[in-house]
Amino acid sequence: MVALLPPAALDASGERAIGMVGAYAPADPPDMRAPRTYFTAAAASEEDMLEFRRELIQNGARNVNFFPPDVIVCELPRGLDVSNLSKLPSVDRFAESMVTPSLVSGTGGKKEWVRMCYQRMEEIYVVQKSPGIQLLGGDFKDVVLTTPQEKIDDIQMKLVAAGAMDEDDRNIKQNAEFLAGDVLVQLIFPESNGQFETQTEVWTAGQLADAASGAIAGMMSIQGQFSYLPLHYIFKNIKSAPTGYEPIQHNMDDNYVWIEDTLIRLDPSLVGDGHLQMTHEFNSKARRAYRTDWVYTAFIANSENAPGHIFKDAWYTAYANLGGPYLVQPFPAGSDPNAIGDWLVFSQIFEHESGHIFWALDEYLAAPGHCSAFAGYLRYQNLNKLSDAMGTIRNCAPEGILDCLMQNAARERLGRPWCRYTQGQMGMIDDDGNSVADIYQSKPVVTFAGALVETLTTSSTVVRFTGISTAVPNQNPMQPGDGKRDYAAPLREGRFNINNAGIQMFDPLDGKWDSVEEEAAIRIASLPTGLSTVNVKVKNAVGYWSDYFQKKIYHIGINYAQCNITTIPKKILVEWNVVGESFGAQFDVYRLDPGESMPGHVVTTDVAPTGDRDGGYVHYRFIDNNVTPGETYQYYVEGHFTLDIGGEEQYFNPKSDMFKQTAMYNIAAGNIVSTAAPNPFNEETKVSVNVPETYETVAVNDGGVPSYYQKRQATDVSVAVYDVLGRKIKTLLAGKEYVDVLTLTWDGTNAYNLPVPSGVYFIRAQAGGQSGVQKILLLR
Repeated sequence: MVALLPPAALDASGERAIGMVGAYAPADPPDMRAPRTYFTAAAASEEDMLEFRRELIQNGARNVNFFPPDVIVCELPRGLDVSNLSKLPSVDRFAESMVTPSLVSGTGGKKEWVRMCYQRMEEIYVVQKSPGIQLLGGDFKDVVLTTPQEKIDDIQMKLVAAGAMDEDDRNIKQNAEFLAGDVLVQLIFPESNGQFETQTEVWTAGQLADAASGAIAGMMSIQGQFSYLPLHYIFKNIKSAPTGYEPIQHNMDDNYVWIEDTLIRLDPSLVGDGHLQMTHEFNSKARRAYRTDWVYTAFIANSENAPGHIFKDAWYTAYANLGGPYLVQPFPAGSDPNAIGDWLVFSQIFEHESGHIFWALDEYLAAPGHCSAFAGYLRYQNLNKLSDAMGTIRNCAPEGILDCLMQNAARERLGRPWCRYTQGQMGMIDDDGNSVADIYQSKPVVTFAGALVETLTTSSTVVRFTGISTAVPNQNPMQPGDGKRDYAAPLREGRFNINNAGIQMFDPLDGKWDSVEEEAAIRIASLPTGLSTVNVKVKNAVGYWSDYFQKKIYHIGINYAQCNITTIPKKILVEWNVVGESFGAQFDVYRLDPGESMPGHVVTTDVAPTGDRDGGYVHYRFIDNNVTPGETYQYYVEGHFTLDIGGEEQYFNPKSDMFKQTAMYNIAAGNIVSTAAPNPFNEETKVSVNVPETYETVAVNDGGVPSYYQKRQATDVSVAVYDVLGRKIKTLLAGKEYVDVLTLTWDGTNAYNLPVPSGVYFIRAQAGGQSGVQKILLLR
């Protein structure tokens, strides 16, 4: 199983960077939005579904939301074939238009309420009420709790000491740094069992569905509003979680009693001391299990029978901890002055409180604080904060009062506006309008293994390097300077070229683009001689390319290209081309006679170019006139030159590959097979066969004008031995050949490699539609 959170990396400034997951492609235009697709797999485990979800994200699916244990909903990229992804057992796929209540409420764990969430998300956009503006501050107040750094450090120290966390694990303010990436939302709906307090509220199925779908629809509406955001959710819905207390009969002064009681009943292994510590431990366990970037928990108290639908003796409706780890909210949530429905009121307040989880500050009139405050990963000022100065409501934003969910979003204004300052605090902003969230706009880098300038004496090499996704620095003023963590998007693609020609793709060594650091290697089979540049760039998952990073390789040697050795009557022709820098080399030809070993002997020195050039190739030729027909010779070419390297003369003598050729016997005009030699023979005899060139006509369409050229093909060749009765004794060769001349040996045996008796035999050759026969005499 591949972890969704890649290992830590270093950004360009040396700060620690934690990998983020997500399909970070720019949004499609509204009319090009990919259709919503539902997946469910009754026989699959949660692990199976998580792996399938990971692959959907890595293959570009957008808004990939998982409803454990077995429902995934996403927008698939056009053309993505999901059959190429993990093979889930009994996976079912439904287009949005095919999903009906009966379909998603049937067997196999399919949930009708998932479909309800999406229906209600659409309602958030289409339902419109009266155009009048009612300030949230008029009938809604909430509380934002902040945790002192000393308390954060103390909680972390206690959890580490208890073995619940590692030294470098996240603290309670690092589980919701900004609203992008992969988010786990845990919805807990506690219900009293009457053990310690009288039960006054009982969750009905309808209330649970309304509350869950309201919360989920509110968070999913952010996906719709900020379509450029890489944002995926896992919604863990914990219904009717038991507690001995009645939650709505408490308030923020003593809610800890039922929060702690609920958590310990859900997970008796929790070692936390106090509600903050326990919630953080509970969150961290879930984030690791589901492998998400962020996590927070929402405790939803049933308030159906409570006066005003609020907590006992409370002056507020809901509250949240700034930066996490949890929020607390009743359902129904307070009053509904515009009669828009309990779930819509609840949904908007839930979205508001979740904004606090991701560092958004309140902006409404009655909220404490001032516009001089800064918050969030990108350190955005709270300029849209309303204040009452000498009876005049104003704010500090130069644009004037901006509609915002954190300030004046009336419950009938169902578009859920987020002003740019709140977007900045939550890390959702695209301030430059390039369809990439500012929080991810950091170019990756490439580092090469070894020196950036390398000298080689071989034409093949492997260039190794590491692509690193850098991070926008964490500037949150409410995080301690030495405790800040930077977060980077994973890498998704890599390209390279050699000498600025022929762009090619490459994959990481492990075959998967899923980390902020990816090791890769490029194998280069044939470097030209002289200086070459290898240019590499990588792209992160939001579409940000690095610059091209360059490694220079100086290949000192000779690039022998298109070497060829052929036989002609009484001669062997050795030819080779040199491409690229030759460093003024002189060329010697070495020959190994039959039975001779390396290095052989020089047969010619200082071969000059023929003067023929083909593009960048320089052609050389040597004809060996001192050969014996039927004998096999081996040849190689050695270039030799000296270079001044670092003030010292160095000698180089790069060699070509070894080539082998058998000198041919003379073939009479009009025949394709030579006389045999020796003839008569006792042990073996040899013949040479001329192989005619064979061509096919190839058509080329150049700009609509057809043209044709001749392309050489391999020629069919058959050589066999027959007796005087015309019976085939042995096949010496049957196949396709590119060579011009073949020299073959018959050792006087049949097809079973048994000796044949003395007598007259015939060698018959057929090649390219031509044929020839030679008579031979075997004497035992």
